[in-house]
Amino acid sequence: MPNACRGYNPGGSPSVYAFAACCSAPGLKCRSVGSDKSGSNVGDTTTSTCPEGYIITGCNVRSPLMITDGAYIVGVDTCVAVNGGSRRGVWALANCCKG
Repeated sequence: MPNACRGYNPGGSPSVYAFAACCSAPGLKCRSVGSDKSGSNVGDTTTSTCPEGYIITGCNVRSPLMITDGAYIVGVDTCVAVNGGSRRGVWALANCCKG
């Protein structure tokens, strides 16, 4: 995995900021797990679940139009993404680790 993070600015405003917090964790194994696409209506959700033995450490939402109502964690292994009105739907992205 590269030691970098990327800021994304689809709106064309003059700036965007990204921040990476890095640490060393020998023996820690992490992976990202994506979901199927949500429905196209406001409030439609989709979930991404960590594999057995992994614990969720982060939860994000992706949308082609950046129209979302956010993402949140349920329990110890599930990320839920909420569509904010993008007719193209949204995707959940769970960050999962085990050590």
